[in-house]
Amino acid sequence: MLIDHSKPIRTEPVSLRRFAELTGLSLDLLRTYCLQGRILGARKHVLTKQWWIYPPAKIVPSQKRW
Repeated sequence: MLIDHSKPIRTEPVSLRRFAELTGLSLDLLRTYCLQGRILGARKHVLTKQWWIYPPAKIVPSQKRW
C-alpha cells in the first residue's frame, strides 16, 4: 500500500457526523460503537455531550463470536 504524502495528516478532531460520512457507516451505528468503547480516539465533550473523534481513530472489531 502506498502512502499519499501530498495529503496533510489530519490532526484536529472531527464530529461523529463527519466521521460517519468519511467511513460510510451510519451515525447510529457509530454512536453505538462509541458507547461500547469500540472506537479508539472517541471522546464525549463534557459540556455539549457530543462525540468527537480524535486522530488516529480506529474501529475495534467485536469480541463476540457466534
